[in-house]
Amino acid sequence: MVCAVVCERAVKMLEISARVLRVEGATAWVQVEAPPSCGLCHGKGCGSSVFNQLWREGEPEYALDNSIAAEVGDAVVIGVADGSVLQAAWRGYGMPLLAALVGAWGLSAWGDLAAAGGMLLGLAAGGWLGRRAARTAAPVVLRAGTAAGCGTAEPTL
Repeated sequence: MVCAVVCERAVKMLEISARVLRVEGATAWVQVEAPPSCGLCHGKGCGSSVFNQLWREGEPEYALDNSIAAEVGDAVVIGVADGSVLQAAWRGYGMPLLAALVGAWGLSAWGDLAAAGGMLLGLAAGGWLGRRAARTAAPVVLRAGTAAGCGTAEPTL
């Protein structure tokens, strides 16, 4: 009964267009086809592509489960569940930072060195808890074709 309810519920997905570069067994290696400006800033440019080019050459490749049997060169739409990016940011940055602050505060009564040690212990514990709690929805290949728009959120069954 629970499965039927979950399966019928539409999940909101963030979608973006990609191109299949190679296929290895059941895995498709894709490259996101980012437009020069996504339209969210109405063509003024937010500069994200400039910063992206400073740290790496070319576009990154992602290994995804090839559930639609896409072939090399196919245009596909990949998606990630809405909210999973925020959850991953919380687990990767927020949780360790909060744990570091709590650790530093908790041991600050014993001096600065103890507070620094508490911060490092809290940071390590927060990182460990963040990894242990990692349940982020992985990106998936949704369908062949192109996304409706950059960063669109479409209900998917």
